[in-house]
Amino acid sequence: MIRAIIIALVAFPSLVFAVGCGGVEKTSTSTTSPTPPDKTVSPAETPTTPLPTPTPERIVTPTHTPTPVPTPTIEPPSANPVPGSCLVLEEKYCSTGVRVIPVELAFKLPEGVSIFSPFDGALVVVPPEAKGAVKGNIVRVYTGIEPGDIKFLIQGDLEPVRGNGPVREGELIAKITNTGVTVFGGYSVSIHFSLCESREEGTGVICIPNPDLLEKFFPQVKG
Repeated sequence: MIRAIIIALVAFPSLVFAVGCGGVEKTSTSTTSPTPPDKTVSPAETPTTPLPTPTPERIVTPTHTPTPVPTPTIEPPSANPVPGSCLVLEEKYCSTGVRVIPVELAFKLPEGVSIFSPFDGALVVVPPEAKGAVKGNIVRVYTGIEPGDIKFLIQGDLEPVRGNGPVREGELIAKITNTGVTVFGGYSVSIHFSLCESREEGTGVICIPNPDLLEKFFPQVKG
């Protein structure tokens, strides 16, 4: 029996024998082809669709439209005008002046506004030949011609209502006209006050526009 098994193994090396309780059971094994090496197949590349270039965000800067400032309406003159706290004009016009230079106020006044003398003194209406390049009329009131005296001057689109001579505080001396004459770039009239002092050379008196006097008569106007 053993000899037969040996002979079989020699003759048929591919046979596998198993020994069981009931004898020998022959089991055949089939020869399988070797598994080919794993060939990794790269997936086909999917073409990438380019992303659209983002449109830059448009930033809209809000524009500020300035609100137009209405031109203040200037009231017409009163039927029976009286001097206001500034002593030169009716009260409703005293605060409407603009300080165009440190020693000068300019006003836009309607036709017919009354101009009053701010103090007792001497009224002088400047004649045309003495006005030089000044347009319109010039009216002055002096308290005197000594050091310490005061001079009031108004010039522009106005008409004197009387000639040279003594004048009292609060007396009507001129009225605003509407001839188209302007001063300081569009104003009807301008006003200043001067303080008289001795000349440096010691002869005569000179009257120099004074900002403190301007503020004394027109404290309402700032600037």
